[in-house]
Amino acid sequence: MNNKFKFHPVGQGLFYTGQLAKGEKNEFNFVYDCGTISAQKYLNDAIDNYVKTLNNKEIDFLIVSHLDKDHISGIYELYNKVKANNKVIKKIYLPYYPDKNILIVLIIKLTSKLKIQQKKELRNFWFGLYGIDGYSKSEGIEEIVFCGNENDKTEGVDKDYIIKRVCELDKAYKSLEWKFIMFNKQLCSCMVNSLKSDIDKFLKNKNCKELSEVEFNDENEKELQKIYDKHIPKGKRGRNASSTILIHYPETFYVSNISYQCNYNDMAAADNSCHDMRHDISHKSNQGKIITYLTGDIEFDDELLRNLETSTPSSENMQSKKIFQIPHHGSKKNWNLVGKLKNDFDCYIISLRDKNKQKCNIEDIINDLPNCKKVNCVTECHSFHYNIIVEHINKYNHETN
Repeated sequence: MNNKFKFHPVGQGLFYTGQLAKGEKNEFNFVYDCGTISAQKYLNDAIDNYVKTLNNKEIDFLIVSHLDKDHISGIYELYNKVKANNKVIKKIYLPYYPDKNILIVLIIKLTSKLKIQQKKELRNFWFGLYGIDGYSKSEGIEEIVFCGNENDKTEGVDKDYIIKRVCELDKAYKSLEWKFIMFNKQLCSCMVNSLKSDIDKFLKNKNCKELSEVEFNDENEKELQKIYDKHIPKGKRGRNASSTILIHYPETFYVSNISYQCNYNDMAAADNSCHDMRHDISHKSNQGKIITYLTGDIEFDDELLRNLETSTPSSENMQSKKIFQIPHHGSKKNWNLVGKLKNDFDCYIISLRDKNKQKCNIEDIINDLPNCKKVNCVTECHSFHYNIIVEHINKYNHETN
């Protein structure tokens, strides 16, 4: 079975899709993040092209790693395109927020620079996804799961704990034998409590009991944004630290081959359109598992790294290949936090704005790795996709031949 995966050319953001094959007319489709802070045209074009490949099929699940614009700005567009084909997104995995006021402030912050109508539509959409009072979930989304909610906590785990879950495939797709593992770390409780306190002070100054009573004019929105950024920074233990990581791989023992390819979009064309030029980067036979690590903007710590190591199968007696999305668009700080695991992967992906390649940490990353390792940049001009062909071969017979 030929399974297809792609990092789409969206610039400074991330849009990753996977399609698992089950016969000629039956696929399992999933998405990890869909956003950019580059020109929205790149993302809209990528969404259009992706929806065409669905062949009027549903998206089985969508994972939102964290609520930053460069990872979510296309979610609403993707939803609308799928809905226009009378199809659904069966399940969305969203980051959990422990307080509705914090969530409202964050969504206001993410949508504040939009035009009035766009702002209203997007706020209604996101408030509906999170079940904010007075808003309902959009039609065409069957189920919503919050990653890291209070009910997930297990006994004996510290307050800043990691939530791990295995995504079960629908019964109809059990024969795919594909493993999905997600884990994320909750927002630091001290940050959450201090933010709630300042939001309460804001409400008191406005003589309001709920944020729904506040007039969201420019002055109030800017004040709320400052309050949020003061307590929940992007960096360590902030939004990035709570990114949901997705690891996926075939459970089948024998993989006949994996091929990587990079598409180049020639932006010098007079009409500024994208023309595909396909380059074959590598084509290797492999006996074992192909493991993909999608990390969003995560800032690793020792606890997260331990989970990364223990969440994948042992490579003993197997020639496993590992594909790793370098977090936060190649940020030096995020890369250095990968620590001792830097050399554990075979293929590295950085998703970033094309003009940022000189500013990025790419040379340092390459210098940190042996020559045999591949670092690939996904920009507005380059996508990266790979196919994994899985063959079901009796493990005992294979080992003895």
